[in-house]
Amino acid sequence: MTKMEKETIINWNEKEEMVSVYTTSPAVWRRCQKLGFREVNVEKFENGRIASKKFECPKRCILIRKVPAKRKLSEEGRVRARARLENVRSRSSIGEINEEKGG
Repeated sequence: MTKMEKETIINWNEKEEMVSVYTTSPAVWRRCQKLGFREVNVEKFENGRIASKKFECPKRCILIRKVPAKRKLSEEGRVRARARLENVRSRSSIGEINEEKGG
């Protein structure tokens, strides 16, 4: 299978408390199994290799995160950040940085 064909579909509706996860990606199969999702169905190719798996899990197991907004720095903020970075880069070794932090 090509990377384009390795897809994952998460079916989430308002009525049911369970979410279904259909995937053709072995990496996602392993992740679902590791998280303890219940395996509902396995489809195989004619040669016996696994083609896809379907899992179910409670809605609380799926988290859709809000993507944080990109920071918008003022020109003054950029200057301060640049100065901090130059200060760190100007030090001759990592040891000097750790000594300042108390490490």
